[in-house]
Amino acid sequence: MTNAQSQPSAVHGTGTSAASTGVLPEIVRPEAPEHGAERESLEGFLDWQRATVVWKAGGLSDADAARQLLPSITTVSGLVRHLADVERSWFREVLAGEANVPARWSAEDPDGE
Repeated sequence: MTNAQSQPSAVHGTGTSAASTGVLPEIVRPEAPEHGAERESLEGFLDWQRATVVWKAGGLSDADAARQLLPSITTVSGLVRHLADVERSWFREVLAGEANVPARWSAEDPDGE
């Protein structure tokens, strides 16, 4: 990073309610740069999104992360796996052009469960 405008700001702080404790801890996550090169902006935004997921899911027990809260197979741990799979697919297959990138899903098991 060459200029102050492309440097991510230190943190963004907030707190809201959560099921397990009633209050989420203070969030500390990097802010994406407002100006900068395309890759730098993308990486900064992804860092912010990743930190948000960790903040929201952090502190859940394995049982809570695996609990189905909707009338579907959706769980917090499944959502985190999905986010990792999509990011891996975009970066390795689409952007880097890699072939045969491992995936959890298949024609036989499209949900990868």
